[in-house]
Amino acid sequence: NAPGLQLVGLYGVLELAPKTALDIAFKLALAPGSEKHALELYPLFKELPMESGFDDALTSAFQTSPVDVPAATALVQLLPEERLRQWFESTRRTWVVPTYEAISLGRLYETLNRQKKLATQSMKETLATFASLPGMPRVVYLEYASETEPMYTDMMKLGLEDDSLLNSVLLGLVRTKADFISRHIDLSALSISEERRKLISTALTKNASFRAPDGKTPGK
Repeated sequence: NAPGLQLVGLYGVLELAPKTALDIAFKLALAPGSEKHALELYPLFKELPMESGFDDALTSAFQTSPVDVPAATALVQLLPEERLRQWFESTRRTWVVPTYEAISLGRLYETLNRQKKLATQSMKETLATFASLPGMPRVVYLEYASETEPMYTDMMKLGLEDDSLLNSVLLGLVRTKADFISRHIDLSALSISEERRKLISTALTKNASFRAPDGKTPGK
């Protein structure tokens, strides 16, 4: 296939021009359908010169559109977390497509939550700006912002009504915030298709079935 052939060629570029290979690799990884080649990309990424030219190459790649969300998510997961964090916090970083920035921020928040560490001020400020942006930015806001924020419920309604979201992204949000949605969102009042309403409702029901009578997930 074409991506596979491009990978073979990229190994050649890596030998001759490592910095160019980094730029090409990022853009190749963002191509639609490239997430299917993650296992092939992973060993290549371990050989790329992540300490030299990383920020500029990633910024350039994240300025391309349209965005393929599965491919972008796969790429962000492949990147060294520390390098991604340094890129995000860099004061030299220029504009990138918000969807890429949101996916990157989501990974950083996920890592911090797992390590029980606090987000930086720039992370908090960027997250707040995502509330008003449809698509992945708002999803990341809903996943990591405080549910007590004044606009949170309204933003959740908009998120659930956002028909630009892939079903996999929508269901991920529903599973993550199932308790909040069940308590605060009237699905019958949302401006969504019956098919989407059923999809959300089914996901909420399945989530509830995995919870014990004391409200805790079995096994935890």
